[in-house]
Amino acid sequence: MSLAMIEANLGVVAPLAHDLDLVMHLVATHHGYARPLAPVVHDVEPVDVGLNGHKSPTLGSIDFRATSSAHELHRLDSGLPERMEALTRTFGWHELAYLETVLRLADHRASELEQEEDSELGDEA
Repeated sequence: MSLAMIEANLGVVAPLAHDLDLVMHLVATHHGYARPLAPVVHDVEPVDVGLNGHKSPTLGSIDFRATSSAHELHRLDSGLPERMEALTRTFGWHELAYLETVLRLADHRASELEQEEDSELGDEA
């Protein structure tokens, strides 16, 4: 869903990305999928998902307009395999996997910090 939101909001993300293809690949793979295919999702009751006022210390505040959860990124023609192949040619298998790992670990740490902050707020209440 995160990748579908980026694809629907390229005008917002592209100017902020040093390497847009790498950003899109890392977003797609940061939960361990999309190497190179995303899991099949048949959304029989799609909903629109958006994110307004997303705050990032690096990027500031960003609004992602809503996009459908029926994105079909699992399809062979989604562009995911071609993007991964191009990035593998650029970075090599090991370096691309390393970059994916760094992002996954950073995501885990950010989630940990959020949970710690939530726990501290709960202790104060």
